[in-house]
Amino acid sequence: MSILLDSTNINGTNTVWGMPSWCAWLIIAILLIVSGLFSASENAYSNCNKYHFKVLANKGKFIPKLITKLVDKFDNTLITVLVGNNIVQTLMSFLSAILFYNLCKQYNLGDGLEAILSTVVMAFLVYIISDTCPKILSKAIPNRMAYILALPVTITFYLLFPVIMIFKLFLWVVHKAFKIKDENLLSKEDLLHSVNIAINDEDNESEKDDKKENLFENDEKEIIDNVFTFDSLKVLNVYTKKDNVLSLDINNLSIEKLNRVISNTDYSRIPIYDDEESNVIGILIVKTYFEEYSIDPHLEIRSILEKPVFIDINMNIDDALDELKKEQTHLAIVLDNNKYAGIITMQDILEELVKDIDEKPIRRRLVNHE
Repeated sequence: MSILLDSTNINGTNTVWGMPSWCAWLIIAILLIVSGLFSASENAYSNCNKYHFKVLANKGKFIPKLITKLVDKFDNTLITVLVGNNIVQTLMSFLSAILFYNLCKQYNLGDGLEAILSTVVMAFLVYIISDTCPKILSKAIPNRMAYILALPVTITFYLLFPVIMIFKLFLWVVHKAFKIKDENLLSKEDLLHSVNIAINDEDNESEKDDKKENLFENDEKEIIDNVFTFDSLKVLNVYTKKDNVLSLDINNLSIEKLNRVISNTDYSRIPIYDDEESNVIGILIVKTYFEEYSIDPHLEIRSILEKPVFIDINMNIDDALDELKKEQTHLAIVLDNNKYAGIITMQDILEELVKDIDEKPIRRRLVNHE
């Protein structure tokens, strides 16, 4: 150890491994910055908007592809950062020990003082330059820092690949031994928060640069917003009341009357009731009617009715959508306390996502779905 620390050349000038002291200090300064970049990387890739970069990666952008890989395999990224940072800080500590040893020897300071000076000075520099400042910066601008550091961190990963694999094996053993489960599952709130950040970031960047390519179009932003409020809506919020629904009584419904109604409307599905409007017995599908009518102009209307699907008015509309898909139908009868209240259609539900599918007046689109 004394051979390593005793770095004075024959002219009496302090050197470190054959280089001047100022050069060693310069290397320490560079290592402090590198250590800071490693510290910033940890915060950047744990806080950056990964969905923003995934969209850009899907468009073929090189750096976003690297970022997506670093975020998706965050264990590898974290090990790379920690191992790289420890190597850098160990080298810094070793160089500073030699420099302070030479300084203490040059000025005849007490034995052992070099260790205290080296520890105190380097701890302060590392805390300020390599830890606190980089972490504050990367938390404030994680997307930008993730972009800047993507290539260096990726290169470091491949350089340290054997060491990283050893650490990964160790972590795997720890996970198995203590039966640690991954709780880093994405919640709806996390996704909504991330999408909102992406949209807000894009809006802010678009204000600064009108020519910047938008990640989301305005209508796409609206759809995304609608997706996250979708499951909070109930049938009550979107159904069509019976007063606005054309329905026909099977008892006085002749072929001629039905043809007349169909020719004067755009309906593709018509609820059919028996005597009382609340007693819906089936749904007439106009397409099916025409197919059967072309074969037999005197067909029995009741025989071609589709069995009605009934949905409670307080059902969530995502459950209502599942019910329509399960029954393979586009229209359901809405019940309020087991009484006929109106109808809900596939179109009514989908309009809550995309809005304004059809500009027809509401009465004329109530049962028009094809």
